[in-house]
Amino acid sequence: MNKHFVCAAVLSVPLAAQQTWVPVAEEGLPGIGITEAPLRPRLVNASAFAAGYGIEATVTQFDGAAWRLRHDLAPPVVNLASSIVWDPVARRAVAHCSRVTPAGIGDATTIATFDGETWSVLATTNPPAPRSLPAFGQDGIGGRMLLFGGDVLRDRQRQVFDETWALSGGVWTQLSPVHAPTPRAGATMVFDPIRGRLVLFGGLGLSAELADTWEWDGSDWQQVATPVAPPARTRAAMGWHAGSQRVVLFGGTVGTVAGERRDAFAFDGSSWTPLSVPPSLPVLEIPQLLRDGNDLLLTGRPRGGEAVQTWRWDGSSFTAASPGSGLTARFLPAVAWDDAHGELIRFGGKELNAGVWHQDTWLWSPTSGWRLAQPATVPPPRDMAAMVHDPLRGEVLMFGGRNGSGELADTWIWNGVDWQQRATAVTPAARTRPGIAFHPMRGTVLMHGGDAANDTWSWDGANWTPLATGGSTLTGAASMAWDPRLAIMLLLVDRLPVSSVFQLTGNSWSAAPPVPARLFAIAWDPVASRIAGFWSQRYDFTGSAWVATGENGLGSIYVTAPSLGRMLAPYGLSAATSVFVSTPTPASHSHYGSACATTASPRLTLARRPQLGTTAEFELDTGAAGAPWWLVMGLQAVDRPLAGTCRDHVGTVVAILNGTAAGDGYATTTVAVPPIAALAGVAVQQQLWTLQPVAGGGFGWALSRGLQARLGD
Repeated sequence: MNKHFVCAAVLSVPLAAQQTWVPVAEEGLPGIGITEAPLRPRLVNASAFAAGYGIEATVTQFDGAAWRLRHDLAPPVVNLASSIVWDPVARRAVAHCSRVTPAGIGDATTIATFDGETWSVLATTNPPAPRSLPAFGQDGIGGRMLLFGGDVLRDRQRQVFDETWALSGGVWTQLSPVHAPTPRAGATMVFDPIRGRLVLFGGLGLSAELADTWEWDGSDWQQVATPVAPPARTRAAMGWHAGSQRVVLFGGTVGTVAGERRDAFAFDGSSWTPLSVPPSLPVLEIPQLLRDGNDLLLTGRPRGGEAVQTWRWDGSSFTAASPGSGLTARFLPAVAWDDAHGELIRFGGKELNAGVWHQDTWLWSPTSGWRLAQPATVPPPRDMAAMVHDPLRGEVLMFGGRNGSGELADTWIWNGVDWQQRATAVTPAARTRPGIAFHPMRGTVLMHGGDAANDTWSWDGANWTPLATGGSTLTGAASMAWDPRLAIMLLLVDRLPVSSVFQLTGNSWSAAPPVPARLFAIAWDPVASRIAGFWSQRYDFTGSAWVATGENGLGSIYVTAPSLGRMLAPYGLSAATSVFVSTPTPASHSHYGSACATTASPRLTLARRPQLGTTAEFELDTGAAGAPWWLVMGLQAVDRPLAGTCRDHVGTVVAILNGTAAGDGYATTTVAVPPIAALAGVAVQQQLWTLQPVAGGGFGWALSRGLQARLGD
């Protein structure tokens, strides 16, 4: 169902003074801890992973075609989510997050919940001691969660637990079953709803991986002696397959990474049966299995690779699910905005966890997203190269970088279709991470410095010419930007523990006003009409000082897109997987008011931000199988009492959409957002109305909380 927002009046909305980053392309990588989402058909995982030089908590969703980062749904904690479990009673995901340090400083256990609208930290009492890799699952008793085992490594001594803990109503209780598995960490656990048993397999014991199967019946553990069992392993993927009503296990690790498994088994309550794994399904690091309707999705990163793969198990075979664009995160690829062709270009980069450099060329545009280019000529693999668009000649210049053979000193040109290497009479020395920018008053590209260089060169489209400059004698990762307002070129040299800034006057670099904090990159922001510098925070250059804006930084790469009139931040583990654009009027959404129900409270969420010229996608949870629903849309947020405890939260109604939920009570619908600039900043209110059964017969109204969607440009 597709409808347009219908507005009774055009509102004039003033621009916000502060810039905000909003994603215009979100492609995510599923990580540790994964579960089905409260609102299908999307699936959600939350994980904490190294992002550049810090730790970031993320959420990604799988929509049947690709994983997408959901930065608007960031979890409230960044501790590693070792497990995320679906609570069918409360209809929410429950994440067990632990922080365990070698020194025991700041150790914590946090329980976070996600109900499809918001993440919340669950206040708990009497929690178990923080630990790594416990088994965590729900045992079918009123949404109760069960935790078993885990370990802690301190002073080179490993402590392994064999405790059984239950979490119910926010209270942790240590249970005392008659029987229990031996101490272990990294065991896999999943609930079998047909037999009402929580199944546990394997893990790393006191000295070796285990291959035993245990079941929890709600009060005690019982070991299951199976005639056939998977080989010993830890951190395997395990999920409940509704179609065949069996537990499925895939992969895991024995010893080192080289001991990773790529086999699969199904458990029917008495024995394990080997499953056929196609040759094209590789070994997956830390695989994950999660339920998608009657099927299971298997996802993970191939050993030594960065491209996450997603496979579907339908009860009889594994088949490759749609992988999305195939774009993967890389360490410091070369990135530039090609203004002549209206595209962002990304070349190469290094795999994050392996000594492998790449030589692929990716292109991104606001209309078509990411696509893999197929040039006839390809430069050697590299990362840390300099890249910039030369507007005078309508081409992109790339120089240097490094790969496994060492640092590079070659010059390449991208013409929008193919790469061409340029042989020059004079060539700058090999280098990594130099600063590079086009100087419009000279009509040439300037390049300066790098990790081990401090010289300045000029490129005229055919040759390099060294400039006899002075003033900057520092080496280090460099970044350059031209300020058209002040008609000056700025150079940033990032060298631990501080960053230094220089200004080019004639052929000489002189010290510019110092920055109050360390910066990693600078770029011209057309919206703010200033050069902006980034690290963890943003600082704007006024000409005489650097001023903090209060805006957070995003990664380490920033480029100016003149034809878009925006600054872009290709983002994702120090590389480009998502693309953020700076905007004074960001799209956003928030909930307000209260819900009412006869059974379960309806929920209304946005799967995609309401950007002008895009499609806003709503996810509806009616709380009742096959329930009729109405999505009421208006221009005013209200709080009017109705019958019983229900409240009306939408005024000045402009549209009503309707439909029928599926057998699980869920539905989705889309609304096209017109590309009308005057609508930027307009707030549109939504509320879900549905009918739910009433005790004793009949039906009653059930209403969600209000959802305000602010349209962004």
